[in-house]
Amino acid sequence: LFITVLSLGLNPALTHFIANRKLKTDFIVSSLTFFSIVATVLFASVIYLGGDWLLPNEINYLSYKILIVLSFFPMFSATFVPSILSAYEKFGAINILRISIALMYLVVYIVLYLLKLNGYEVGLREVIMAYCIMHWVQLIISLVYLRRDTILRFNFSFIDFNTVRYLWAFAGVLYVANSLQFLNYRIDFWILEYFQGSKEVGTYALAFSLMQKMWILPTSIGFVLLPLISKDIDTSKRLIVISRIALWILISFGFVLVFILRPTIVL
Repeated sequence: LFITVLSLGLNPALTHFIANRKLKTDFIVSSLTFFSIVATVLFASVIYLGGDWLLPNEINYLSYKILIVLSFFPMFSATFVPSILSAYEKFGAINILRISIALMYLVVYIVLYLLKLNGYEVGLREVIMAYCIMHWVQLIISLVYLRRDTILRFNFSFIDFNTVRYLWAFAGVLYVANSLQFLNYRIDFWILEYFQGSKEVGTYALAFSLMQKMWILPTSIGFVLLPLISKDIDTSKRLIVISRIALWILISFGFVLVFILRPTIVL
């Protein structure tokens, strides 16, 4: 939620403007670093001041809050890397990056589970610490790929006001759309929890996560198409056909999935 709110729709805007060469690249890394620091400070303020409302009682302590804030900065910063790599059409690097990070998370979770299974004390504090470390490792790996596959480097030049206004003209619309989309995807959880309780929310969350797997195809196609469309208007007209094909594939897959899962669906 905080990443969606504080990112201000910059991820697709970066892909669009870098790909069509309308944005200078010398200040991108330094400006995004500064932006991530500001977002982290805002997040830390909200967590510190609103911890009684936002956090469960078992983690509403200063040590937990520090770990959560330390996790936020690398998690927030790393979200910009795939967008930048996409603008440079480094899709292979993006795939390797995502697979390696997913494998890292899987290995760590398996290790934590085995430790717990063998009688070691693995509590919520240890899980949050592992989560924090993994996010920093993810950021480091992302920066390695960013340095290897792009010309972007850190310097002390920062974005000017005119460029901010230029970016916001595009990102502002996306920000409103993404925020409304996020609320649309999450408001049913809040309503269900209010009327039915946490147990029903857990069952519903599993079904919702399965449904989200259907987004893999359109998300992957859109990730590839955005930099291409941004560079060439003629190309964008031809790619409409690809988008239509992807839509029909998704609809067909949805119908097949409904019939397969029909015995397990409770109405």
